[in-house]
Amino acid sequence: MINIDEARELVNNAIIPFPADWRNQMIRTVEESIRTQASKGRKMVTIQGQVSANYNRYHLNAEQFSEVSAIVKQWGFRVDEDFKMRYDGQPLTIDIFW
Repeated sequence: MINIDEARELVNNAIIPFPADWRNQMIRTVEESIRTQASKGRKMVTIQGQVSANYNRYHLNAEQFSEVSAIVKQWGFRVDEDFKMRYDGQPLTIDIFW
């Protein structure tokens, strides 16, 4: 039988890599959100910078979010890039307008 100390040690030693397909996940999320909001007649969507892997959620950092923002700009959308690293544990967000 495992005890609490052994469980904590396992958690502390677990290495779960950041998902390699994070960019593709974000692009799919952006595309789906734009389609959904545009079909409802809205002209804006807010996207959170988080991806998932192995039932875990990971937050994108500012550099990764800049990459996503550049891709969305290439599509012709206006992007509010006023995002900074948050210290409250919440993911970064960007606003996309059309």
